[in-house]
Amino acid sequence: MVPLYCVQYDQVQRRNDIYVCMVSYAHMVASPGKYIAIVSTTVETANPLREIEPGLQLLGHILERRVSTWGRVCVSVLPTDLHISIAIARIGVG
Repeated sequence: MVPLYCVQYDQVQRRNDIYVCMVSYAHMVASPGKYIAIVSTTVETANPLREIEPGLQLLGHILERRVSTWGRVCVSVLPTDLHISIAIARIGVG
């Protein structure tokens, strides 16, 4: 299971929630003792990094940070035999 934390929009005076997700060596994606966190939200201003600051503060010391933004993705047709979840985000930090 992947830990997920939600900073509710009304706690940080936003229109959208901020999501923080973490994976580790247990998920076979990081070295032992290291974690990969993803902080995401829907961008509301011209400064997306400032928008995710409440989520970043939950992480403590960050060894490396990568920031990217992308447009909203909409999937219109999925094969019925696929068993997947799709998460849509505008900004990710990992």
